[in-house]
Amino acid sequence: MFSTGPSGKFPISIRVVVLSFGANIAAAGIALLTILLYVLIYTPLKARTSLNTILGAIVGALPPLIGSVAAYGTIETGGLIIAAILFVWQLPHFLSLAWMYREDYARGGFKMLPAIDASGGITSRASLMTCLLLVPLSLLLTLTGFTGVLFAITGSLLSIWLTARAYSFWMRRDNESARKLFFGTIMYLPILLGLMLIDRETIQWIELTGM
Repeated sequence: MFSTGPSGKFPISIRVVVLSFGANIAAAGIALLTILLYVLIYTPLKARTSLNTILGAIVGALPPLIGSVAAYGTIETGGLIIAAILFVWQLPHFLSLAWMYREDYARGGFKMLPAIDASGGITSRASLMTCLLLVPLSLLLTLTGFTGVLFAITGSLLSIWLTARAYSFWMRRDNESARKLFFGTIMYLPILLGLMLIDRETIQWIELTGM
């Protein structure tokens, strides 16, 4: 697993070392942890338990934390909250996908939640509850001073919109509502990050102009 990376050019171990020198040891350590969790725990669990989705979400949430630690030299509040958003966001994203292709996952031997939740009750409720969590997490970025009021409003409205799609999936539990939720999650993340960037730029502009 440490021989080559996705490009096949540089060993993963060398990439971790380069990151430790180019950024800091803490960022490199989190990157190494991400690799180990993915290869040694998440991947084998796919064929053993539906909890693999949670482990996969942890792995997917760590990259923004790596970037935050690389930039600030320590674990910073904003980075932790963004990592939490990434973790929560991945659950309805993958649960809706797994519901649509539950038969394919079952034939492939993957233990996804919809494979053991024939009615979709648990899958849809979990999707709804995790989407709801995105609302306070968006607000938390503003409450901690990482973003401003503009993001608090727009980020919350966006999260409520996604929650509405999750609610529809919970009520209907069919492939169409699951598909709408899945594509909603695809749109959600880049829009949310774009809103965050606009808000940060607005705050900096206000500070520079003294308004």
